Amino acid sequence: MIAHIGYRRTVDLALPETENHLPISINQRNLIPSASANQFDLPPVHILSGLLDVYYQHVHPSYPVLPCRTSVDAVIMSPSGKSDIWSTLMLSVCAYSGRLSVSANPTSISSGVGGLAGMIAADLWYEQARTSLSVLLKKESSLELMQATLLLALRDYGKGSESQAWVLVGKF
Repeated sequence: MIAHIGYRRTVDLALPETENHLPISINQRNLIPSASANQFDLPPVHILSGLLDVYYQHVHPSYPVLPCRTSVDAVIMSPSGKSDIWSTLMLSVCAYSGRLSVSANPTSISSGVGGLAGMIAADLWYEQARTSLSVLLKKESSLELMQATLLLALRDYGKGSESQAWVLVGKF
């Protein structure tokens, strides 16, 4: 026996029939948010450092997506490390490494990385990185954006969302 699941319409999707209703032009540029309008919530330096440690210890030997650690640290400390592109790349590293930190280092909860809170934070960083990546890829392409794309695709693949990973890689 097949059970049918019904739903109740909660919103009337019809356009309002008032005279002051003005249609929105699809070609308006303000519908696409600018990359500079992004609000990046990068983790504090000690957490970012711990997540970079997880990446370089467990991921980098198999998938060397990022340059050597000293190069990344130098860019993070420089003014160019505050750019939207680098912030997106660091959010991607945090999103990927944050999901690995629980299994890679179960005692990392005391250092502020890992546990349930770390997984929730990694999911939030993932959403921020995906949103920022979509906006930035509409404007330009760069090596850092490709690196961010690969890290986010690896995260999707690792969570069992293979098709989502391919869709993400196909955007580049």
